[in-house]
Amino acid sequence: MIYDYLVSKSLEEADIFHGWNRHCFLSLKRAKELGAITVLQQINSHPLTQYKLLSDEYRKYGKEWVPDPSMYWHLKELKECDYVLIPSEFVKASFIENGWEEEKLILVLYGVDLNKFRPSDKRRGPFRAIFVGFVQLRKGIQYLLEAWESSNLPEAELLVVGRIMEDCKDIVKKYPCNNSIKFLGRTPNIPYQKADVFVLPSIEEGSAKVTYEAMACGLPSIVTYNTGSVVRDEVDGFVIPIRDVKALADKIRYFYDNTQEVKRMGKNARKRAEAFSWENYERRLVKAYSQLE
Repeated sequence: MIYDYLVSKSLEEADIFHGWNRHCFLSLKRAKELGAITVLQQINSHPLTQYKLLSDEYRKYGKEWVPDPSMYWHLKELKECDYVLIPSEFVKASFIENGWEEEKLILVLYGVDLNKFRPSDKRRGPFRAIFVGFVQLRKGIQYLLEAWESSNLPEAELLVVGRIMEDCKDIVKKYPCNNSIKFLGRTPNIPYQKADVFVLPSIEEGSAKVTYEAMACGLPSIVTYNTGSVVRDEVDGFVIPIRDVKALADKIRYFYDNTQEVKRMGKNARKRAEAFSWENYERRLVKAYSQLE
């Protein structure tokens, strides 16, 4: 709030104001007073959708999801802004469900560094699936761990990359004897290229950047619609319902049993990712801004 206050005091006239959600209420309001078109960048689903999804999820595990206090300012920003910049069809749907007009929503999909994230032709070792993200209920890791253990795949590994959060420590402790699950913690170099398949069964996201990275590395994906990815069902991977352990297990088994499908969908994924460079993101954003009134 201090930075927001300082920005609000130094703002000058502009055509467009672009603010980050939960961090710009005062400066956004001042920009409107100066005559600017105000755009709020939304990084997750509508806050009321987020609250329902995560409250329900935490309750299932005997926990309470407590929203960040900044959600109060987020709701005030949404009342004040002219447009909302959204990163996925899932986020778009969440806003429409909460009464927003589609004309006020600017859909610009994210990008990925196509040089940094590339396929590898040196893949060796057993079949591997990889999960990347905070190990928390929001990311659906609880369903993935259950699906993986129930699959009982011979000579296969699940790589779990990310910090284990407090809400999932008790769940992770249930799998101490499963040597096929490797909890790697946080790592600066995500080992996408050591895996065959990427899995992210999130309950709620905006548009997880790791999905773009995995696709750029040529991995087919298993994701939920709520992950907000650009994965096309049965083309670059599979899009499944949230909280569906059986669907997760079935799709993991499908890739385990069908090496050619891993290769086919992996190639499709890389080609799909090539349309989402950061340079293309910039062009799409500028085009969207040029059409605002």
